[in-house]
Amino acid sequence: MKLFLYTQLLKKIHEEQRKNNSRNDFMDNWDIVEHATVHINPHLLDLKRLVLKWGKKYNLIDDTANNQIFLEIAMWAIPDRRDYEQEIENKKTFLKKIGREVPKFFPKWSITRPIYFENESEKDKNIKDPDELFSFVFSPGYESIHQINGTELVAEAYESVLDSYYRDVHFAFRGDKENVRGHLFGTGWDPRLETWKEFEARIDTAYKTYKNLYKKRTMLYMEKHGYIEGKPKRNKQHFEWLVRYQIQEWTVKDIADFYSKDEKIVSEDTVRKALNNVSELLELKLR
Repeated sequence: MKLFLYTQLLKKIHEEQRKNNSRNDFMDNWDIVEHATVHINPHLLDLKRLVLKWGKKYNLIDDTANNQIFLEIAMWAIPDRRDYEQEIENKKTFLKKIGREVPKFFPKWSITRPIYFENESEKDKNIKDPDELFSFVFSPGYESIHQINGTELVAEAYESVLDSYYRDVHFAFRGDKENVRGHLFGTGWDPRLETWKEFEARIDTAYKTYKNLYKKRTMLYMEKHGYIEGKPKRNKQHFEWLVRYQIQEWTVKDIADFYSKDEKIVSEDTVRKALNNVSELLELKLR
């Protein structure tokens, strides 16, 4: 129901935007939906009602709807869920065109998929996205792989790969075979010159060296731009307990009993503390 309603509303909004020569926007801002009334954006009232109903059903908000995080997530999730199957079909078509094997299974859609993590590069234009700036490329050149011992190396020494894949795909689709380069500058195993055991030892050492250099370079870059390393990840099981308690409405005793094993007993007090800590982290009011 929400998917159909969202699609119809989006069409209506885009029609109005075209009439007014304004740009098309994604309707993913809960703040706009939240303040819809019979006088202001009345066409959003049904969507507002359904999203609030969803949040209350799973105990993600209370009667005051004071937790905006999960309502924002709902607004991102609706169009993502609607378009997911078509996105998978597009991926299959693309893989077939370039001659790649199509996986038998694709991940099922999850509401965590469209969650937006703010990228520092969007706030500070001096910081580039790591995928763009420091792609993880292990293609050791002849010089670097033979200078592993006793030489001060930098990560760039291993990144001698010719980045031509997407360009190659572009030319291949156009039938322009002469411009498809499809080769790398690196070091390969020549069985005439060394055994596999000898080559494997060299390449394993080179890879370990590159990983360390890559990490060091990236951390220095982030520290230079004010990055502060966060705390270690919290116990994932505690988040699972929160889902059991808040959404599935298990009792604290149910959770403690279910997750207790012969070698480790989970106390109700442990569960309560975990629920409080995780809910505080998520700014979620426990039911």
